[in-house]
Amino acid sequence: MKKIAVITGASSGLGREFALQIARHYKTVQEIWIIARRTDRLDNLKKEIKEISDKTVRVLTLDLSKQSDIDFYKKLLERQHAGIRVLVNADAFEARKTSEGKQEKAGKALPKVSEDKVR
Repeated sequence: MKKIAVITGASSGLGREFALQIARHYKTVQEIWIIARRTDRLDNLKKEIKEISDKTVRVLTLDLSKQSDIDFYKKLLERQHAGIRVLVNADAFEARKTSEGKQEKAGKALPKVSEDKVR
């Protein structure tokens, strides 16, 4: 079973910094899975990690506020037989109140996740 670190919200802020620190300091972790909605930022982070570590880095462009993306992620973990050793949940969830006082998620809808979103 692969020993992995999973970081959500990895495209910026604390999630990004955790990914870099795990790459530098966690010797027993074999793979780092970085998860966020912004592919361009994840790709840049992957390059930075590869400059400081020989760990495998997997980019997952997911929106974990969507059930379909959560289901995809769960199935991926099952298929990969991944053993999560470190889990950092730095994913931000932006919400706002409507004029009726109801909570709703702010932001744009994202395209459906498929296998080609995982590198």
